[in-house]
Amino acid sequence: MKRRVLFTFSVLHARAEMARLMPEFRDRGWDVHLLIGFRGPAADALAAAAQAEGTTVHRVPDPWAYGAAPANPAQDAGAAAGTVRRPGRRPRVPAPLRPFVNALLYACGGFRQRAHARRLLGDIRPDVVVANNFHSCCEFDNAMNVEARRQGVPRACVLTSPLVAGIIGRRARLSNYHLGMVDGSHRADAHLLSRILARLRPDWTVGEGAERILCWPGEKIAGGFIAGLARRDVWENPSGDFDRIYAPSDKSRQLLVASGTEAGLIRVFGPPRLDPVIAEAADSSLRAEMAARFGLRPDEPYILYNVEPSWEHHYCDRETHFARIERIAAFLVRQPLRTLVSLHPLCAAEDYAPLLERAPQITISRGMGIERLYPGCRLVLSFGCSTNAYAVLWNKPLVMYDWFGIRADPWRWSLYDQPRLTAVTSFEDLERCVAAELLRPVDSGIPETLPVSPAAPRIVDDIIALASRPPLSQTA
Repeated sequence: MKRRVLFTFSVLHARAEMARLMPEFRDRGWDVHLLIGFRGPAADALAAAAQAEGTTVHRVPDPWAYGAAPANPAQDAGAAAGTVRRPGRRPRVPAPLRPFVNALLYACGGFRQRAHARRLLGDIRPDVVVANNFHSCCEFDNAMNVEARRQGVPRACVLTSPLVAGIIGRRARLSNYHLGMVDGSHRADAHLLSRILARLRPDWTVGEGAERILCWPGEKIAGGFIAGLARRDVWENPSGDFDRIYAPSDKSRQLLVASGTEAGLIRVFGPPRLDPVIAEAADSSLRAEMAARFGLRPDEPYILYNVEPSWEHHYCDRETHFARIERIAAFLVRQPLRTLVSLHPLCAAEDYAPLLERAPQITISRGMGIERLYPGCRLVLSFGCSTNAYAVLWNKPLVMYDWFGIRADPWRWSLYDQPRLTAVTSFEDLERCVAAELLRPVDSGIPETLPVSPAAPRIVDDIIALASRPPLSQTA
């Protein structure tokens, strides 16, 4: 009987790293299964592509799949339980008791998710489960991890970002609250249940006074613990239940260890998404093919502009956001080099094309990850983004526009500071730094900082070795 591997993609961007591993398993004679944990057109396209490659695809049921957020916590809890109420019907529960009722609804949903995960694992009978990192409570990825551990199935985690760790999660949650990306349901004083949890477990909170918040809404945390789908360390990311964690860089490893992750669980082989990029950069015909896609001459340098999704992430109003985009575009068209634009997956190209592509000097990259745009660029114009680490790998100068105070916060700045980076807080400094950088000599060739061998085969070798021995974590 063929051995089986089950991949779980909680989010779309897991595909960039983990999809590189799937053909490696197929080439070695394994049956490959994929569980898609989000919904929408992108999930449908991913499912179709995976099936065409010979992967058996499974979908998380809609009530539990990640997607459009419900309107309120009560509806969220009902969705988790698979019992969403019809519009117009209100629960006849006194207001002080509603959080406790919602906690029970979350718990009911959690038990149903665990039952579904048990059935799915029983049907597939995987030799190993490979998941992306997730930071969640009372969700389907929690259920899959818990039930796989209970069944003794080894579990490996591939990080989808170099900036993943519990110490980052605490600060990020508070920062997102200040930016409006986390709503008031997370407040430690939102209701009686949240106040009880914050009093019993102050380590589950971050911030002070009126800005003190819980990691998740109190009723969700309580429901998660009732259903066994919450960690004692609610900030832990990735879960300590994994038997192996694959980090993209030594900096990622250091952040994990500083957050309490056992060092022996971590392996650093580099990011798998760079495997084809490195091969393409070393092949002149492939470089020419990529350049022609954007109307560039072979090896013609360009500016890479990475757009900050501040409006899409709801920490900047639309008018201010697009006014900044328009001003940067007006500056870029005056440069001697063409500009290629990388949009975040949340950004719709049709929202940006009227501003960015009104002049032929600027082209939006469609359907191509930012990692493929790095090797040929002359310099990078970016915000505080985890992909800035590619500038170090390719030894590229990076000008970081900082509209939201990263440079002024020593801790946040420590996450993004890197060689050849200049942070600016005004358009005048932005233009000055880019102009100065274009006058400097150009570095050429493939940098020594790149991985010496492809990451995907080495990760798969290690996962197969993990699957060939008893798991490190097992319960009855």
